[in-house]
Amino acid sequence: MTRSYLLYFSVLFLWILACQAAPPRPPEIGVVLGSSYVPVHHPSQVNDRSAQLTRDTTALIERTLRLPRYSLSPAYSYDKHRDLQNVFDHLQHSDSRYLKVDEGRGYTLYVSPALMHREGQQRTEKGIVMLNVHQRGKIIPMGFAQEQLPAGASGSMSFWDRLVSEARETPSQLVSKHGALFF
Repeated sequence: MTRSYLLYFSVLFLWILACQAAPPRPPEIGVVLGSSYVPVHHPSQVNDRSAQLTRDTTALIERTLRLPRYSLSPAYSYDKHRDLQNVFDHLQHSDSRYLKVDEGRGYTLYVSPALMHREGQQRTEKGIVMLNVHQRGKIIPMGFAQEQLPAGASGSMSFWDRLVSEARETPSQLVSKHGALFF
């Protein structure tokens, strides 16, 4: 009798561990940060509507997630001609995960961890994709940002680890919530 309880609790323990397995590795997005990507945090450098939206979005994310100002820096505006395929591929990737940051009138703001490349370098850098998804599935990409926070103090989670851990919504769950997604 004791052995059957021991076996039962061993199986239960292993099942609990499996359910809490590490989240998938964020996908590498096709964004190659090169000369066509100008950081938007300084209005004197980039002063257009897209840059302002990206600045406002990163500020909202930093406030909502209680991050120090400019933690998501540098940030880059979305450019339809340059980035549409990369964002589309990210949305289609089975390992993409999304964290709801804010809901407004008719839209939901999501952030998604992604690994990006610097032009001429092989290594990846930690970044995020920022998306507004409107009620009927229309996607408005808000831009990209890189995470600049050091690892958490005294062993606490860094922002990146927290985001990877908390971003649980899959692309199919976004479709279930918002309907067919389109640009």
